[in-house]
Amino acid sequence: MEPTVFNSISNYTVCNFFYIFFIVYAVLLGVIIVSGIATMLFVKMPAGQQIAAGVGYGIAMAIAVTELLFMYLMCDRALIAPQATQQQQQQPVETFRGR
Repeated sequence: MEPTVFNSISNYTVCNFFYIFFIVYAVLLGVIIVSGIATMLFVKMPAGQQIAAGVGYGIAMAIAVTELLFMYLMCDRALIAPQATQQQQQQPVETFRGR
């Protein structure tokens, strides 16, 4: 459970706060992809340097995707999870009887 102090903070406020970071990381991921493709196609480098640059871009993309998904989960926590909990509480509990 969350502390009662956080009950006064709207879930939409939490989602919007993390959505800003979601957009920032999405733009960062786009820049990494475009610059990685441009570097691999247009910059003349020895094969070893190209592999090293590719690995570096791959690591940067993995970090950006991880952060992007983390921000999505924060928004999910703020909006979708409470709605699902409310819907589950409103549904009657079904009991299964043996035949």
